[in-house]
Amino acid sequence: MRERHPDGVDGLLDLVSYAPDGFDANASALKAGGRGSTPLGAAGEGPGRSNIMSAPSAESLERLARLLDEGALRVPIQRSYDLAQAGEALQALGTTHTQGKLVLEVT
Repeated sequence: MRERHPDGVDGLLDLVSYAPDGFDANASALKAGGRGSTPLGAAGEGPGRSNIMSAPSAESLERLARLLDEGALRVPIQRSYDLAQAGEALQALGTTHTQGKLVLEVT
């Protein structure tokens, strides 16, 4: 990576590392202040690190709930749809520039 981008890159999506120390080996490819993400839990904690939840566990969902309760996590909602509008929501997801979550309300 450094051969092609000697100053580093702004973002890195690591799809192969499973442990935080494996991700750290790749993090050197990031510019100062760059962001690293992984769906495999290897990003670790701290600024610019994101662990994307691809297979949620009870522990991860409980942690998210705590962060929401504490106000430490903000989830922007672009638009809410009734369940009857699910087709419209799916179309919007694939054809519009979404800047927040699309919500299906099930009542």
